[in-house]
This record gives sequence, structure tokens and C-alpha cells, in this order.
Amino acid sequence: MTSPTQPGSTAPRPPSDPARTQRRPPGRLWAAFRLELATARSTYLYLLYPLVPAGIIGWLSRLPEITVMLFMVLTMFIGGQVFAVHERNHADQLFCSLPLRRADVVVARFLYALAVGLVALVVAALFAVVVDRAGSAGLSWFAGLAALTGGWLFYCLAVAVSYPIYFALGFSRAYVFTMLPFMVVTVVGVIVFRRGQTNGLQAVLDLSQWLQEHAVLMSVAGLTLGLALLVVSTLVACRLYRTKELG
Repeated sequence: MTSPTQPGSTAPRPPSDPARTQRRPPGRLWAAFRLELATARSTYLYLLYPLVPAGIIGWLSRLPEITVMLFMVLTMFIGGQVFAVHERNHADQLFCSLPLRRADVVVARFLYALAVGLVALVVAALFAVVVDRAGSAGLSWFAGLAALTGGWLFYCLAVAVSYPIYFALGFSRAYVFTMLPFMVVTVVGVIVFRRGQTNGLQAVLDLSQWLQEHAVLMSVAGLTLGLALLVVSTLVACRLYRTKELG
């Protein structure tokens, strides 16, 4: 009786499992984020448009801090155009036909908003320095840091309010709700102003002094609060988008 394997020969290999030999697919979330970047590619140039009014107003007023704040406010409107692109091209139906969960689509959209906000923050800071040098306004370190923190908080608040509404109602029907953050900030500003008139400006001055002494803490708290707003808004948007009918 002969051996199944002759000397010098190799034993036959079992058939390979195609599932093991195939390249491991990327994570669903990373794939959804890349699709978001590709879908929003046509809006990238729009992100530069706010530089013109923000730069002119900041230079004329000799307040580079306004450049930062105005640029972040306008960036929110430009960044939200990704919803218009999705709605115009029926991209939501396409995304949901792919092996992606609806939660992946929502989280990827918020990651896109986070990326836009961080890039806008860096651009606004650099542009404010340019405006300051051109106008010799003498931008202080605290004023610049406060403007960046305030601009970041407003951007995150605007995204946190508008994105869940966009997911629930669609961009064309819910675009008017982008004014909600302005209304909230305006109401808060009026209340603070009236309290200042009633109780004097000492409380405002004390707060300003405390913030100057704890500028780094102010920035860290502002960054953390902005991220917390985005996280909570993401959870709300996931719940709303889960039950939405895509036609």
C-alpha cells in the first residue's frame, strides 16, 4: 500500500475560503464619511466666500474679532449646503441602498460638519491675523481667543439645532429653521443687556476680568461644550432619521 504523499512531495492544501482571502472591507462609518466628502465636493469652493465680507467688515471696523465671528456664522450656512446636494441628487436613497446603516449616514454627516468647523476655525484665525496686520488694529491674544471660542460655540449650536431638523424634514422645507440659533443668541443678548442696564455693568466687567485670567480654561470649556452639543444633536438626528420615509 502506497502512502498518499510521496517523499519530497507536499500535502494537498484544502480549498481556500473566499471570505478569508478577500480584502477586509473598510468600516461602514469610514465609507459613509468618504461618501459625504465626495458628495459635498461641489460645495468646497463656497467655503471661501465668507472670507470676503468677513475680511472687509473686520478691516473697516478695525476689529479682527468680527472677522472670526462673521466667518464662522457664514460658514454654518455654507456647510449646510451638503443637505441641498443630497436632496437634489436623491443621495439619501442611494446611501440607504448601500450596506450602510442610517446611523452611519447621520454620524458621517456630523463628522463632515465637525471637519468643516475645524477647518473654518483655523482659516478664520489665520485670516484675522492678516486683517489685523493690514489694519494695524492691535488684536490682543485674549480677544482673538474669545472670538474663536465664541465663533466655535455658535457654529456648533447652529449645527446642533439645524441638522436634526434637516434630517427629519428635508433641506428645502426646513431651511428657515437655520434662523433659530440667531434668534436664541439675540434673545440671550437682549436679556443680558437688560440685566446689565438694571444691575449695572459691574457683573459684566467682573466676568470679563475672570475670563481674561482663565483664557485657556475658557477655550477648553468652549471646545468641550461645542463637541457636547454635536454629540447630543447626533443622537437626536439618528432617532429622527431612523423613522423617516425615504421616497
